[in-house]
Amino acid sequence: MRIKSIVNRTMKFKYFVVKKVSRSEESIVIEIFPRKNSRPFCSVFGGRRPAYDTLRPRRWRHVKIWGIETLIVYSPRLVNCPACGIKVEKIPWSMGKSSLSMPLIDTLQRMAKYLSFNDVVWWATHSRIKQMRDFAWSMRKHQDGILSWFKTPVSNAAVEGMDGKTKAVMRRAYGYRTFSMLRLTLLHNLGKLPETQFSSHKFL
Repeated sequence: MRIKSIVNRTMKFKYFVVKKVSRSEESIVIEIFPRKNSRPFCSVFGGRRPAYDTLRPRRWRHVKIWGIETLIVYSPRLVNCPACGIKVEKIPWSMGKSSLSMPLIDTLQRMAKYLSFNDVVWWATHSRIKQMRDFAWSMRKHQDGILSWFKTPVSNAAVEGMDGKTKAVMRRAYGYRTFSMLRLTLLHNLGKLPETQFSSHKFL
């Protein structure tokens, strides 16, 4: 069975067709075209709308075929939508501006379930993307805290939130002369205690 037939059977996109599959020394390139007389879908509204124009070809990394790097090439169409204006069409194998195809993303997610924390970090530190390496080293630095959270899912978010509110109260009043006044003000702000509407004094 030819590669083109395999791709057509595995990528069952109703309004698209694989027209050409080329093989180079490093990768397999799959060229996809819209079916004849098919109208694109608006990526925002979701309905089928007339095509307005065609953009330059984009490339997506796809699931490897027999261990060979596989790329999808397609020229997205612009949609003339009365409700949304000119938008890029909805592409079924694409998620936003990601350069990975949805089948590849799904495959990576399934594989990640069987990887340990150290495996993921090792893979990320050897990535060619600098931001990915920086993120991986940051995870390695805070590894103990990250893993501890899964064992005991307790966060200090509430304490940090109260600390921020305390500092905001002190900034508004430019400080307090006595601790008792500061304590009373914090009780009203952090505890949301009721205040009588007939009071001649309103705490900050």
